Amino acid sequence: MSPHEIKPEPPLKEIRRNDIYFPRLAHGRLLMGWIGPGIDQLEEGIGLDLLSVILAGARTSRLVQELREEKQQVMDIESSFSLQQDSSLFTIGAWLDPQDLEEVEAIICDRLKQLQKEPITETELNKAKRLLCHDYIFSTETPSQLAGLYGYYQTLADAKLAFTYPILIQQYTVEKLQQIACQYLSTQQYAITVMKPC
Repeated sequence: MSPHEIKPEPPLKEIRRNDIYFPRLAHGRLLMGWIGPGIDQLEEGIGLDLLSVILAGARTSRLVQELREEKQQVMDIESSFSLQQDSSLFTIGAWLDPQDLEEVEAIICDRLKQLQKEPITETELNKAKRLLCHDYIFSTETPSQLAGLYGYYQTLADAKLAFTYPILIQQYTVEKLQQIACQYLSTQQYAITVMKPC
């Protein structure tokens, strides 16, 4: 291995927990992460993109509606998927009162189990597809945006992969998305960092 070569992150085999305490922290922070596929499995990565939107990637997403709008247990919650060359990262992050940290983590895990057991609706899937396709279109409006998009994919593998993104999104079914949730979003194997006031 050359000095600049970076090994892929090893798979998570348990819940890896890290608690950090700050003396003047007004609100708690929770960040949960799962290792995803690399660029060589772009199709699976797109599935995680869709799941991030369904969970907490938009105003009408499941966790946003339940935890922020209905129960008001979080001030904000979001999820995202960052596709990389080898080990990609799927995250769910929340800002909340420290006393709600454990309960919110448990609810997130319960909702992940629900995704694994029950397929989402076609309506929900189509809404997530539209949102990601619109984001893709908006990212190709100017020459600098196009350069950024193609440069990103060229850095990971090949700029031509940027063209396949909207095509692969449209091919997703609810069954395939359920399979991706089972494969990558384990409730027994994730990393979590919690920030609390002292």
